[in-house]
Amino acid sequence: MVVDEVLRLYPVLPYLDREYLPKEGEKQFDLKPFYDYTVPVGMPLYIPIFAIQRDPEFWPNPNTFDPERFNAENKKTHKPMSYLPFGTGPRNCIGSRIGLLQSKLGLVHILKNHYVTTCEKTPSEITFDPLSIVLSYKEGIYLKFINDKRYERNVKQ
Repeated sequence: MVVDEVLRLYPVLPYLDREYLPKEGEKQFDLKPFYDYTVPVGMPLYIPIFAIQRDPEFWPNPNTFDPERFNAENKKTHKPMSYLPFGTGPRNCIGSRIGLLQSKLGLVHILKNHYVTTCEKTPSEITFDPLSIVLSYKEGIYLKFINDKRYERNVKQ
């Protein structure tokens, strides 16, 4: 639940890009009744994941960290395409399962041995790097890792 909520607030890619290529015999896509516009074949399309995953229409209090959004009961209420950290469909990220597994194992290894907290170099306001293709902090991330004495005692026994 925690990893899902972090990926909702901070997706690796802030947007997905696709090219509109209808299948043979498929009707062209138009934006009616909202706009009098037909999407031309070959047009690049950008799906704003960062904005969708913080949209109050889909997520109450969208900027609040709330892992309970992803408990079994609440997952059933999610609107389709409102959570896209790895994309969806035939062009979704093929590494999503291994990426999630590695992230969770890494977190377990760190958190079983350390208490993690902010430090004096941790910025109070987050600024994203506008030149990065992935969502990353301009100032970097600074944390303090403190050895957990309870873990050391349990291992020695």
